[in-house]
Amino acid sequence: MSEHWKRRKKPGPHRGQRTTPSGTDGPARRAHPGVGVIHREPGIAIVEKPAGMPVHAQGRADVLAGAAVALGRGRDPRRRPIFVTDLDRDASGLVVLAASARDREQIEKAVNPTRGERVWLAVVAGAVRFGAASDDPVEMRTIQTHVRRNARGVGESVPGGEPVGDAVRAVSHVRVLARGNDLTLVQVRAETDVPWQVRAHLAELGHPIVGDRAYGSTRDDLGRLGLHLGEIAFKHVKTRRFERYRTRPPGAFWEAVGASPPAHADGARDARGRDAARGWEHVAEWYDDLLEQRRSDLHDTVVVPGVLRLLAVEPGERVLDVACGQGALCRAILEAAPGATLVGVDASARLVSAARERTPAGARFEEGDARGLGALELGVFDKAACVLAAMNIDPFEPVCAGVAASLKPGGRFVLVVLHPAFRVPRASRWGWVTDDGGPVQFRRVDRYLSAQATEIVMNPGEVAHGAEPVTTVTHHRPLSELVRHLTNAGLLIEAVEEWTSPRQSEPGPRAEAENRARREIPMFLAIAARRVG
Repeated sequence: MSEHWKRRKKPGPHRGQRTTPSGTDGPARRAHPGVGVIHREPGIAIVEKPAGMPVHAQGRADVLAGAAVALGRGRDPRRRPIFVTDLDRDASGLVVLAASARDREQIEKAVNPTRGERVWLAVVAGAVRFGAASDDPVEMRTIQTHVRRNARGVGESVPGGEPVGDAVRAVSHVRVLARGNDLTLVQVRAETDVPWQVRAHLAELGHPIVGDRAYGSTRDDLGRLGLHLGEIAFKHVKTRRFERYRTRPPGAFWEAVGASPPAHADGARDARGRDAARGWEHVAEWYDDLLEQRRSDLHDTVVVPGVLRLLAVEPGERVLDVACGQGALCRAILEAAPGATLVGVDASARLVSAARERTPAGARFEEGDARGLGALELGVFDKAACVLAAMNIDPFEPVCAGVAASLKPGGRFVLVVLHPAFRVPRASRWGWVTDDGGPVQFRRVDRYLSAQATEIVMNPGEVAHGAEPVTTVTHHRPLSELVRHLTNAGLLIEAVEEWTSPRQSEPGPRAEAENRARREIPMFLAIAARRVG
């Protein structure tokens, strides 16, 4: 969505990171002070503009100079780049550039929101709650109105009905990410590309963006407009693959609401002051003991056999294990397919060390972030797997992009997660009712569609006996979000399986109901996808 009121004939920071089509995360290249180059190739560049820098400025504006360098055109004012997308002076985020009018024409079609996607972050005044009551929080809402420029020269939202005058249909999907300090951090996915859309829609909710005096905001907690275009995705003009580009979001947005920034934000640290990118390093010893000493019957009897069957690894094939832990899956694959070559990646140095010690020849283990596979230069693979780890990685989109870029055309990827429809952390549980047929065990689900991050105590039994809690963060994502991440990365889903628990209850009045519930309500979800092209 363009947040600058532009002529209708042509729809059209801080440090950043890039997520290129290969999924490589790394520092944005500096084209000019304040401007980060997120991506460039012949004919197109994507740069990150800081707040306060105008896109449409006369003379040698920083963004123009930086954009010119991004396109390899030098600083000759007669060879200015062409802006395909627009952005308000006081907002930060991504701007797409074209080297020529012909390039612009092709790129404009691709980046149109009806074919692509734009995702914004905004800090707004007040505690946004879409539910009817505080104990019934609905975390998402779709806003559909018409937006037009009013007499003050800013966009205003016209609810429902037919468009009036030059009003244009505008659709925004708003999701609450965090609340605190009487502020709310929201994510807005713009389905349409209408000037002022995000600002007008949030103001209409009664929650204007902080620093947005044009829409009546009296809060200025950030010292800038609290709006950032963090993601843009579209089908590449040449490869025809759907590719996503992102920046590091401003960590100050989370800090403003009293929340800890995610690992991929600028200066992100978790609630204990640790570098959040370390993943499970702080629980590595406990996790290693759990899997290697006490073993999980479900891991051995359900998960590993299912993954081996879906991967169908042949001798001589190269297999990538994403978030490999201490290498349990790699060892199982080597045993099932002698002659295969395994490469495991994990963010925990302790788990990587354990994997190297316990795994025979044929496997190689590397310490690295699963969200930046391209930076590790691991080579090309026939198969890849990510088993029961996606729930602990955020964001997950770069992982899918990195896996797709690492696979040969036609290569297979197997993803296994706890079933998102029935195993929602702190929002699903077992319950009992009695009907004419006797006791019935059911699975109660209180929340499903809202993506959530939940801190989980992994050893509650031990904590009850005085042990220190072992905690991790679990990210719940609905099935639709997982499918979107895979397909956006160019991975075609071929199979979906739902795996149940084979455990049996001891004889008793409820044993039959418990066993039936285990057979009918799956515990794991497995998705097999193949790289297209």
